[in-house]
Amino acid sequence: MTLETVLLDALSLTPHERALLADELWRSVPTDEQNADLTPAQREDLQRRLAEDAAGHSDPQPWSQVRSALRRRS
Repeated sequence: MTLETVLLDALSLTPHERALLADELWRSVPTDEQNADLTPAQREDLQRRLAEDAAGHSDPQPWSQVRSALRRRS
């Protein structure tokens, strides 16, 4: 089973079923950073980004805008 086959199967679900699946997948992601499988560099970057956000220095963008930018790059 590959990620691609799982994605194709998931896309055949109804919108409601996909939403439920997305929720279950999201809940399966560790929320405790100690449990997350991060390298020291990734952990440092995460801490920096969290500090920037807490200080109000981040510039969040809507997912639709990020997705469009990524699609233009590929």
